Amino acid sequence: MTVETATRSSMYCRRCRQDLAGLSEHRCSTCGARFNPNNARTYRRLPRRRVGAVEIISLLLVLLGAAGWLHYSGWLTALFGP
Repeated sequence: MTVETATRSSMYCRRCRQDLAGLSEHRCSTCGARFNPNNARTYRRLPRRRVGAVEIISLLLVLLGAAGWLHYSGWLTALFGP
């Protein structure tokens, strides 16, 4: 795969997730990490999804709601005592 072929495929930097398409050399323009278009271990095919604050807050609310339900329904007292 050449650099021209790499522009048509999905290649992202393993270090900073920058899109590597269209680069004239095999080095990330953001962080400077080297990549080899012929070696898929040197780049990512898809950008890594970041876990956002909304997902973390939603998970915490669900866990707190479940803990409250367990407390008020008597399950915690039944399992662990008063």
